Amino acid sequence: MKLFYQNYTTDTGVEGNTPIELDLHQVLEIFENLQLEEDNFLGLIDEKEKCIQFVNEGDNTWLVDIPNPPTFENLQAYATYDECVSLIKKIYKENKITDEILQG
Repeated sequence: MKLFYQNYTTDTGVEGNTPIELDLHQVLEIFENLQLEEDNFLGLIDEKEKCIQFVNEGDNTWLVDIPNPPTFENLQAYATYDECVSLIKKIYKENKITDEILQG
């Protein structure tokens, strides 16, 4: 699983066009540090180039977005930090990102 993110609090990140391979523990550590400021985000990309993004909206609310090119009729949902952690763990366990991940 590849990762990109932006942490505006620490001014650190990895751009989406140059994602890096990280294990689940590393991803969860980065994600934990994104709670401090709105607009911080993290994205995961699987082997088939399917992407999911988590954007900090503030007040323990995260926008979860699965882009669907070429139409970009994206699948979106709001989740808490803990719900996002559960989603990230599920993605790593299944080793893939699917639209169904937000439906169940």
